[in-house]
Amino acid sequence: MTAIPKHYKALALLIIILVLGYFTVQYVATQRMVELQTTIETRISDQKDTLVAISEITARNGADDVTELVVQDCAVSERKDFDTLLGRLDSGLLQTELTELDRLFGRCGYYFAQRKSIMVARLTR
Repeated sequence: MTAIPKHYKALALLIIILVLGYFTVQYVATQRMVELQTTIETRISDQKDTLVAISEITARNGADDVTELVVQDCAVSERKDFDTLLGRLDSGLLQTELTELDRLFGRCGYYFAQRKSIMVARLTR
C-alpha cells in the first residue's frame, strides 16, 4: 500500500473545512432572513391595522386620539350657541345674533373641517 502524501491530506482537510464553513454561513444567513421576514410581516400587519382603523374613523367623520389632541373644539356652551344660531340662520337673525354667529364661527366653525382634514392627511400618509 502506498501512503497518501501529506499535501493531499492537507488539501482534503482544507476542503472539508471550506465545505463546513459554507454550510455554516448558509445556515446563519437563512436564519437571519427568516427573522427579517417575520419582523417585516409583523410591521406590515401593524401598519395595515392602523390604516384600517384610521379609514374606519375617517369614514364615520370621527377622529382618533392624536387628532383630538391637535384640534381642540370650542367650549360646550359656545358650540351649543353656534349650532343654535346656525340652525336658525335661514329664519332670519337679528344683527346682534349675526355678529355673535360671526364671532362663534371664528372659534367653532372650522373644528370639523380641520379634524377631517387631519384624518384624511393621516390616511393619505
